[in-house]
Parts: sequence; structure tokens; C-alpha cells
Amino acid sequence: MKAGDIHLLQEARSVLLHPWQLRLANITRIIDAAKLPDHKVRVFEADGNWMIPSEQRAAVTEVLEVLLEIAPHEEGAMREKAAARQERIDTVEQAARQSLALEKTQGISVCCHEMQTSFLTWAGFTVAASFNRPEDYSVSDMESLLHKSRDAGVLLVVDNLQSGGLSAGQMLAKDLNAAYTVLTNFPGASSDTATWESAFQSNISLLTEALTSLESL
Repeated sequence: MKAGDIHLLQEARSVLLHPWQLRLANITRIIDAAKLPDHKVRVFEADGNWMIPSEQRAAVTEVLEVLLEIAPHEEGAMREKAAARQERIDTVEQAARQSLALEKTQGISVCCHEMQTSFLTWAGFTVAASFNRPEDYSVSDMESLLHKSRDAGVLLVVDNLQSGGLSAGQMLAKDLNAAYTVLTNFPGASSDTATWESAFQSNISLLTEALTSLESL
């Protein structure tokens, strides 16, 4: 964080934060350093996984409310763009349901990184077990996770790209003879997933590929 970054925060009309960001020391330190008044810091109520279409729609509504307060003279244009965004989210979700139909996912047990639990539940999978960062797990913890997954008939292990080391998920998949894939929890992980839509579609494609790979196991 540079002095110029602090200045940008101070000049901002509003600073928008996810609820979980207030639990991060680096975020709270930046806010304190910029001496931002409380009314400038806006925390969204949509605390779920914004990769899920319903949460993305809720986020659009909240963002619109904040922007209307900042620039009420642009209300017409902003409401029009928000409506178009909501319609696009609906279209993208419908397409996803066609390529990754609930009929294909229901009844399939997965073990996943905890950051992907809600997304996989939305997709129709049964989350039988979840894990966090590999460094937080002892050997006995991993053995317990393996037994729990095996007893539940886990066929797919899903990791979270933004959570660092993927060794735990890869090892679990190998030991379970399960399919393995890595999903992104945010847009911008790569040049071809820079937007919510592209990141969401990438996750759907990866899950579709993983289901196909199950046929060869």
C-alpha cells in the first residue's frame, strides 16, 4: 500500500466492502490509515458466495442503491443498466442449468474446499465433506477426512483456486480414486475469466468436464 493509494481512498465518494473483508487486518488497517468516516464505508449485506447467480443478483441490487446515493442524477441510466445486468444473469444461469442439469449432479457426493461448498450445493451436488488450507490439517485430520469421504461415496473432489496449495485436494482425489477439479471463487483469476460471467461459465465447464471424467473411473 502506497501513500498514493491512501489518497485515492480518501478521495473516493464511497468504499464498498464485502462483509468478510472487515475480518481482514490488512483491510481494516487501510481504512484506519485513510481515516475514512463511517458514512463512506459501505458493507454489503449479501454475504454469500457472489459466484452463485442469486447472490450476484442481490449484489447488483445493493450496488445500485449505493450508486444512486452517490449520483442520483444518473438514476435513469443506472437503473437501465442494472436491469440489463439482472436479465443477463438470468440468461447465463439458464444456460448453465442446461449444460449442468440438476439431473446430472443430484446424488453425486463431493468433498470440496469450504469456499466452494455453497456453489456446489447450488449446482446440485451433495457436499459430504469439506476441507480448508492443507497447512491447517494434521495427518490424523486428513485420515478422518478421507474416511468420511470414502464412507459417503465421494466421486469428485473440488479445490478452490484462491486458497493456495492444492496438495490436500489432489491427494484426497488420488486416494479416493475420484475426479478432481479446481474452481475459482472470484473473477479475474485469469485473462479469460475477468468478469463474473466468464468466471461463472468457466466453473460450469470445469464441473461438466469433471462429470464426464467420472465415466472413465
